[in-house]
Amino acid sequence: MDLLQVTGLRKSFGPLAVLSGVDLAVGAGEIVGVAGPNGAGKSTLVNLVSGLVRPDGGRVFFAGRDVTRTAVQSRVRLGIARTFQIPRPLAGLTVRAQVLLAAAATAVSVRPAHRSRTLALLERLELWEQRDLWPENLSSGALRRLEVARALACGPRLLLLDEPFAGLSPREEPLVLSVIREAADQGTAVVLVSHRPRLLHLLARRVHLFQPRSRPGEQAGNRWA
Repeated sequence: MDLLQVTGLRKSFGPLAVLSGVDLAVGAGEIVGVAGPNGAGKSTLVNLVSGLVRPDGGRVFFAGRDVTRTAVQSRVRLGIARTFQIPRPLAGLTVRAQVLLAAAATAVSVRPAHRSRTLALLERLELWEQRDLWPENLSSGALRRLEVARALACGPRLLLLDEPFAGLSPREEPLVLSVIREAADQGTAVVLVSHRPRLLHLLARRVHLFQPRSRPGEQAGNRWA
C-alpha cells in the first residue's frame, strides 16, 4: 500500500482553478518529484497534503487513513512534515532551539533522543557553528538548511519538500541532497518540489509535471515523466 494517496484533488482561488483532479501516490522510501513553472500549483499541492489549506474536492490518504480534513498539528503527529518555499523560522529562537523544538513536536517533553537527533542534523547540514545564532543572522543558504533540518527533526514518515535547493550554493547542495537520500533509504516517503531538473532526476524515481492554466476553468496538463 502507498503511504500517501491523493485522489481527485481540486483547489481554486477565486475564478482560478489551480488544481483540478490531481492524483498522486508515494510509497515508503520513494522520492517523487513535482516540477513545473510558477503558478502551476506545486506549492498548493504541498499545502493541501500538509493541511495548511483545505481542498475544494478530492481526498488525501496517509497510511490508509483519510486525513483530508485533519488539522496540521495532527498530521505532524501522524508523521507528515514539510518545508516552505520561503523559509519560516520561528522568531526568538536560536538555530539549535528551533531544531530541538521540531524534534520534540510529537512529545510531551524533550528527551535525550530528541537532543541526539538535533545534534546529528546540525552536524550533517553544517549548522553546528551557527547553533546559537538567531535566524536573522543566517545566510539564505543556512536558512534553507535550517528549514530542512526542522522538517527532518520531526522524524517524518512523509517528507514534503518545497524548493529545498533554492538559494543554496554549490557547496551546500550536496548536504541537502545527501540527507534527503538518507531519509528515503530509511523508509521515509518524499515529495520533492523543485525547479532544478538535474537534482530532481538525481533523486526522484518519478517526476510529476504540473502545467499552469492560462484561463479560468482550463484543465491542467499534469503528467508523469
